[in-house]
Amino acid sequence: MTEMRARFGIVVASLGRVESLRSLLETLEAQTSRDFIVSVCAQKNAECIRSALDDVMRRSGLPVEFVDDSASRGAARGRNIAARALSDSVEYLVFPNDTSLYPPTLLEELAKELDGSRAGSLGVVDDTGWTAPLPTPGTPLSRANAWVVHMMGFVLRREAFEELGGFQECLGTGAQSPWQSGEDTDLLLRYLATFRGDDFLWIPRLAVKRHADGRGLSRRERRSKLRAYGRGYGRVLRLHDYPWSRCLIVLVGGLLFGVRHPHHFGAFDGFWVFVGRLEGLLGRPLGMASLRAVSE
Repeated sequence: MTEMRARFGIVVASLGRVESLRSLLETLEAQTSRDFIVSVCAQKNAECIRSALDDVMRRSGLPVEFVDDSASRGAARGRNIAARALSDSVEYLVFPNDTSLYPPTLLEELAKELDGSRAGSLGVVDDTGWTAPLPTPGTPLSRANAWVVHMMGFVLRREAFEELGGFQECLGTGAQSPWQSGEDTDLLLRYLATFRGDDFLWIPRLAVKRHADGRGLSRRERRSKLRAYGRGYGRVLRLHDYPWSRCLIVLVGGLLFGVRHPHHFGAFDGFWVFVGRLEGLLGRPLGMASLRAVSE
């Protein structure tokens, strides 16, 4: 564990996608502020990941923690492990995917925005634009708007993350359960129940870049991913006792998913979002129990 003070801990769980991780690291090397530590938990291709991190440390002196967790899977577990590997002196945690990209001034500007706040959300953009518009700054976090926060845009004080117990490892990509998304929303809803949402910061002027969800996937792969993600979405709704009136709206929204997101999805892809969300709401998969959102 690196015993050094830093404003940010960059928490990454990697399934071994070395080239995309290198791209993320390059954007971290280019940051105008170096007040951060990177912590990577490798759940596949650990030696290749370690080699990429060693290259970065030799080239730029970027402080990096590495954990090999190849014996298990689950992005939520990987992020929990990577967060625990950081020094207690790290103030805030952020959670980019290993396919995320940071604009050069992002961490410098984020530090100015936070000003002692406990948590907040940046925007997330892909090659089609904003994944979801953020509420106006000053809007309290609520059970309605928590769903627009994406993992890679979430920022949280280290001590709050620890008080909440981190991410639930039975949720999210690669989890050993059918519920292949939702660990970020679940954490936010637990945050809301513990700390309230009045001081939550919405920071729409800053954004993390990501690959679009459907990019490079075949139709079958795309629909499997949407169904797996839908399962986690529905599961979180039930875990946090949303009314069935809201659940019905979510199911209808699932059917219309492809129509509302035409850049990378087909009109009939929404059926698989609907099926996944229904499975999550029912608490059991209707076949294909081992479906995963991300192939290894």
